[in-house]
Amino acid sequence: MRKRSGRWLVIVSLLAWSGLGATAELQTAAAAYQTVPKQRVFDATVEAVNQATVSAQINGRIVGIYFDIHDYVPRGKVIISFRDTEQRTQFEVAQAVLREAEVRLSEAQIEFERVEQIYERRLVSKSALDRAKADLQAAKARADSAQAGLQRAEELLGYTEVRAPYAGIVVKRLVEVGESVTVGQPLMAGLSLEQLRYYRRPAAAGHRPAAARSGCNGAAARRRRNWRSPARR
Repeated sequence: MRKRSGRWLVIVSLLAWSGLGATAELQTAAAAYQTVPKQRVFDATVEAVNQATVSAQINGRIVGIYFDIHDYVPRGKVIISFRDTEQRTQFEVAQAVLREAEVRLSEAQIEFERVEQIYERRLVSKSALDRAKADLQAAKARADSAQAGLQRAEELLGYTEVRAPYAGIVVKRLVEVGESVTVGQPLMAGLSLEQLRYYRRPAAAGHRPAAARSGCNGAAARRRRNWRSPARR
């Protein structure tokens, strides 16, 4: 009776399991090809393409520092300013010199045209015409010199304001307000994160895994050791 009851128990269990599998619904999914991005990891050093230290282009005293370390600076923004009393005075004098030279040039041009018309009627000598022409050329030279002087004065005045050459982040501040600096003295350092470059570190010469040096992988090496082991017994 025990054997028969055990058989019935096995049959009932199989019937219950088969009925459960028939009623259960399996989840399905459609297979499709997908493009998976391939990633590779390198050991490298990343650095900014644009990084520089701005320096003073004139001798002077600092009256303003408008950015500090870790500050973001837009391109062309004034970061440091110098006392500009002397440079501004020179700029205003250069403007006055240019205005006077332009007036003299205008007068010389009028005088030359007047003498030229009289010379055409043979009422003045050739030397008078040459003298008027020389005065006109001299007036033009003085005007050109005054224009160059104004541009130079404007350039020196612009040196009293140090501007950011590109948008970036301040990493070093090397001066303080009230400090007197000389031409070429470093003032502030910064870098831009808009363009970056990296340098890969070369692998050490002769450095390879042990399996690669032996010419086989780890599994093959284990099979070779197991094959030789009976000979050592």
